[in-house]
Amino acid sequence: MFKKILLNTSLLALLASGCGGQPDTLWQVSEIVAPQPTSCLPPGTMPPDTVTMETGIQTDVGPWELYQGPSSNWYLILPETKGPNMVIQGTQADSYSFPWTITTVTTEPSPLNSVMTSTETDTITFKTSGGTLTGTWEVKNTYSCVGTDCMNVLPNCDVTSNIAGRQLDISDYKTY
Repeated sequence: MFKKILLNTSLLALLASGCGGQPDTLWQVSEIVAPQPTSCLPPGTMPPDTVTMETGIQTDVGPWELYQGPSSNWYLILPETKGPNMVIQGTQADSYSFPWTITTVTTEPSPLNSVMTSTETDTITFKTSGGTLTGTWEVKNTYSCVGTDCMNVLPNCDVTSNIAGRQLDISDYKTY
């Protein structure tokens, strides 16, 4: 119930400030998480002897709000998937594309004297047809280190998962 109230507040703000030619849409989205390749394991780590994979399991990552803003920009509001709600600016050509990057720099003072940089670049790409959404969520992690204590740098790692969803009736979430 609390999530629906928060969603109503968010949608009301979008509807009141909506600009652009397309109406706001709301999508219930799930992600079929791709397995992480062994190349993503930390250096010196052996893959496990037994690998258990569950296939066909989907994780709820929605609802997502999609709307067109000024200057033909598109905006996607992601719920708390990786922190607080995020609003991402993207584009629409043959498909919608929403890229963003998060960079973290960690500095270790003397005697370690190292600077570790980790960068995560996410790109959500999808198409909509009727009341369905299909696409991918690509996550690229890159790591670098400068200094004397750089032995535990993680390898760069790319994982692409599939996403699928259905359009929700936005009138069910309006407040009057």
